[in-house]
Amino acid sequence: MLSATTFGEINGWRNAGPGRLLTWGVVAALLCVLTPSMARAAGIETNVGLLSPPMVDYKPVNVRTGLFLTNLIDVDEVKEMFRISGYLFMTWKDPRLAFSPAGGDTDRSYDPDSIWIPRVFLVNAAVQREKTNINIRGNPDGTIHYLELFKAELTTSFYLEPFPFDTESLEMFVDPFLDERDTMTLEYDNQVGGVGTEPFVELAQWKILGVQGA
Repeated sequence: MLSATTFGEINGWRNAGPGRLLTWGVVAALLCVLTPSMARAAGIETNVGLLSPPMVDYKPVNVRTGLFLTNLIDVDEVKEMFRISGYLFMTWKDPRLAFSPAGGDTDRSYDPDSIWIPRVFLVNAAVQREKTNINIRGNPDGTIHYLELFKAELTTSFYLEPFPFDTESLEMFVDPFLDERDTMTLEYDNQVGGVGTEPFVELAQWKILGVQGA
C-alpha cells in the first residue's frame, strides 16, 4: 500500500524589503526496504527474520512520522533549491522485539542493521541526504523509536509571477522503494514535528512562523 504524508508547512515572511509571504511545504511518501546485514542487537540473538517487516496477519506496518526543522540553511530562488537540516522521526511497533523489563532495563538500543527499519530516500534531493546521526530505541511492548539527524539539499518549483507578494511551497518528497510499497502505511505525528527556536534556525531575510503537518 503506497501511502503519503505531509511532513510540514513552515510559514514565514521576509524581514527585509516588501512584505513577501513564504510557505514552505514539505511533503513525504514513505516506505521501507530490508537492510542487507545480519541482525545484531544487544541482548538479542542474531535473527535474519528481524530484518523483514513486522507485518501481523499480512497487514502493513503503521509508521508514525515527523519532521523537526533545526536550520533553514539556504534558499536559492534562482536555482529553485533549498537546504535544511532537521530530525526525521519514525515510530512503529515490532512485536518480535517486545521484552520483559528487569533490573531497570526499561528500553533497549538497536543497531540500524540489526532490525527492520523503514529506510527512505528523497526523490527531489539534489544530492543524497547526509545522515549525521541515528538513534534507535525500543520499549518493552515492542514500540521502536527511530531518530535521524540529517541535512538535505532539495529542488522545488517557485511561483514568482506575483512577486513580491508571492506565496511559495517548498516540497520534500520521501518515496518508498517500489518492491516494499505494500509493507507499511504512514501517519503524521504532530507531537514530534516543529521548528527550533534558536536564532540560527532562520535566515536573516526570513521569519519562520511555524511548521504544520497533516
